[in-house]
Amino acid sequence: MEFIEPHLDPEMVAVWTQFEAGEKKGRREGRREEARSIVRRLLTQRFGTLSSVHVARLESASLDDLDAMALRVLTAESVDAVLGVRHVETPAEGYEGR
Repeated sequence: MEFIEPHLDPEMVAVWTQFEAGEKKGRREGRREEARSIVRRLLTQRFGTLSSVHVARLESASLDDLDAMALRVLTAESVDAVLGVRHVETPAEGYEGR
């Protein structure tokens, strides 16, 4: 008996492929949102209210970055150390760099 391959409509295959890709992307984004929420709650609990710079860093962080941040919350001495944010201090008025 010969196996007969069913005819697959190429258009339907393309639609299904797009659907699967979107579903995978949605799951990853959902994990990212949950990780961001957890890190934000941990930071707020440990260090208090977050600055806009800190919030922006959280918003732009990848899932891998957020995972690393969640671990650093345990030992870091500041929010900046957790997030990897470096503040550039501007010289005081009158300071001429001498």
